[in-house]
Amino acid sequence: MDAAIGHVQAVEVLASHGMDADIGLRISHFAALPRLLESSELVAIIPSTVADWCVRAADVRSFTLPCDVPRVEIALYTHDRRVPSGAVDWLREVIVGVLATPSAG
Repeated sequence: MDAAIGHVQAVEVLASHGMDADIGLRISHFAALPRLLESSELVAIIPSTVADWCVRAADVRSFTLPCDVPRVEIALYTHDRRVPSGAVDWLREVIVGVLATPSAG
């Protein structure tokens, strides 16, 4: 598991509550998650914003964890360019805006 991107915290919190995280599958991107959950008996511990998206994208349900999981810091890095790029600046602003918007859940 990669602690740098937050894949350890949920397992550690479950373990601290005496629960075993039997990890059946790891995926590198959330895009595949809604259909995987819909067509299996798997569950996923994911950010609430991703859970909201999964509920809209597939026939799955979202539940609140019975314990707190520490927040994960997200960083955005872009190449320091000598020539300005309006497109890159726009995309960076969109990403920062989306990540800065508090979850409704």
